[in-house]
Amino acid sequence: MHQIDVLNLEWSSFPSRDREAASLVCNYLRYMGRSVSDGCVFNGFRLIDKLKPRLLFINCINGASINVELMRYAKSRGIICVTGVAEGNFRESEIDEFVWGNNRDKKIVEDVLLLWSEFSKAMTLKRYPELKDEIRVTGSPGFDKYKIIRQDDSWLDDRVDKTRFKKVVGLGCWDFGLVYHEDYRFSSYYKSFLSSDEIEFFRKDREKFNHEMLELVSSNPDILFILKEHPANQLGHFASGIEGCDAFENVVVLKNEVSIAQCIALADVWLSYESTTAMEAWAMGRQTALLNPSGIDFAMRSDVYRGQPCFTSASALSAALDEYYESGDLPGFTELSAIRQEITRDVMQWDDGLNHVRIGNVILDYLDGKLKPANRNFQRKVRRKTRLVQAVLWAGSPYLRFFNRRFAEFWERKRSRWSDRELADFNKDLSRMQADFYRSQGMESQSLRALGSL
Repeated sequence: MHQIDVLNLEWSSFPSRDREAASLVCNYLRYMGRSVSDGCVFNGFRLIDKLKPRLLFINCINGASINVELMRYAKSRGIICVTGVAEGNFRESEIDEFVWGNNRDKKIVEDVLLLWSEFSKAMTLKRYPELKDEIRVTGSPGFDKYKIIRQDDSWLDDRVDKTRFKKVVGLGCWDFGLVYHEDYRFSSYYKSFLSSDEIEFFRKDREKFNHEMLELVSSNPDILFILKEHPANQLGHFASGIEGCDAFENVVVLKNEVSIAQCIALADVWLSYESTTAMEAWAMGRQTALLNPSGIDFAMRSDVYRGQPCFTSASALSAALDEYYESGDLPGFTELSAIRQEITRDVMQWDDGLNHVRIGNVILDYLDGKLKPANRNFQRKVRRKTRLVQAVLWAGSPYLRFFNRRFAEFWERKRSRWSDRELADFNKDLSRMQADFYRSQGMESQSLRALGSL
C-alpha cells in the first residue's frame, strides 16, 4: 500500500539550485492537495521502503550515480519515476553528458525526462530519436524563483558594514578546477573531453583572471564585491580564480552559505567568466558583463555569453562600471537585448514564473492516470545489504569516527547538508510566497492545472 503520493529526494535541505527548484514543485503539489514527503538521497532507499510513494521525483538524476541507483530501485518496485535536468542549457558537443551524465548505461530509467526548452529537446532527439516518447518540455523551474522569492540582505549583516557601500557588484565564479588533476572530475571526464591545448588555455586564463580580479577589487574600494563560488568547486579560491581577493575589506566570498538568488538580488551588476547565472540576473532585471582576459573564443561556452558585453581587463571593466553608476547603463548591454530574448527562449522556454507548475502538472497527470508509466521492468534490484548499509551509515554517522575517522567525516559532511527542520521552515516560507504569486497572477487551482507541457 502506498503511504504518500510523491517522494522527493535531493542532496541538501538548505536553499540551493536543486533544492529551490524541487521545493517549488513539491509545494505546488501540496497546494493541489497531494501528499508529498521530502528526504535526502543518502537516506533514499529507506525512505522508498518506508513511505512506499506512488511516484518518485528527483530534480536531476544524472548528476550522481546514487541518484540513478535510487531511481532504478524505485522503478524496480513499480514506482512512477519523474526527473528533470539541473543544467538545461544544452550544448551539442556535450549532449551525452547533459542527457546521461552518471547514467553510464545510457538506458533511460525514468518514465519521463523533463527538459527546459524545445531547443534542448530537438538537440536531444537529433542524437537519441528513440527518446521521443520519454521527453517533455516544461521550462526551467529554477528560474521561477526570481519571480516568486522575496529577497533580503540580512545575511550580509555579520559579514560586512553595509552602510559603507552604496555600490555592489557580484561575480558568479566559474570552476577552473575542472582542468586540474587534483579535481577528480578531470581524470574521469574532462581530460578526455578537452584537448591538451584547451586544458593549457584554461590554466593560463585562470591565472590571468585571478590577476584581473585582484586589480578590480583593489582599485574600486568604494564597491562591495560579492564573489559566489560554484557549488561543485573542489579546490577553493584557486579553482574560482579569486585567490587573495578575500584579503580586501570590500570583498565577501560565499559558496553554499547563501543562495545565488540572494547574491544577485543585492548586486547592481553581475559579472562572470562563463556562467548561466547571467540569465538569472537578467530575470531579476540586473545588467551583466563578462571578464574574459583572453577573449570570448574558448571551449565549453554556452550561448549566454552572446547576450552580454565582454571586457578583457580590470581597467576596462572599471571604466564600464563608472559609466554604469553615472548613467545607469553598462556599455554594450542594451544593444544586446534582442539576443538575450532569443537566448532566454531557447534555454528556459517560458519566463512567466510558472515552469514549476508545468512540472507539477505532468506529475499530477501520472497520479491521475492521464499519463501511463513506461513498461520498463528493472530486474537489477539493489541488494538488501546495500540498502541496509546506507540506512545504518545515515543514522549512525555521528558514531562512525570511533571506527574510521576519515570515513566518518565523509558521512558527516553528507549528513550535515540535511536538516528536516531547516527544510520545513524553508518550504513553509516558500509556499506562502508561491500562494501570493499565484494570486498576483490571478490564477487559482483550475487555471494553474490547465497549464500544459510541450
